[in-house]
Amino acid sequence: MSDNELVEVKTVDHSQATTIFVLGLLGVIMCQVLAPVAFFMGNKYKKQCDECGEPMDGMGKAGWILGIVGSVLLLLTLLFLIVYFLFVGAGCVLYIFVVILAVFGAALA
Repeated sequence: MSDNELVEVKTVDHSQATTIFVLGLLGVIMCQVLAPVAFFMGNKYKKQCDECGEPMDGMGKAGWILGIVGSVLLLLTLLFLIVYFLFVGAGCVLYIFVVILAVFGAALA
């Protein structure tokens, strides 16, 4: 290598770590829809840090972990709501069926 050659040095923009942390925190506390955004942004940030050989910023790592936790909570909430509405829907259909049978039974008697 000669003295005149330029060497490209990759660096990571650590300013997005704060954004990832805020999105992860809001995703766990208030709005679970933001948690997957924090998770995917945290994955991108982690890959950039790995490529440059730099450690992840503490806030970026915490936001990434909060994004994972919030995403799991979001999936569990959606699963609970689906099961709940299936049972409520089944209960309503059963109730309507019983009422119809009672009405027709009373009319036939």
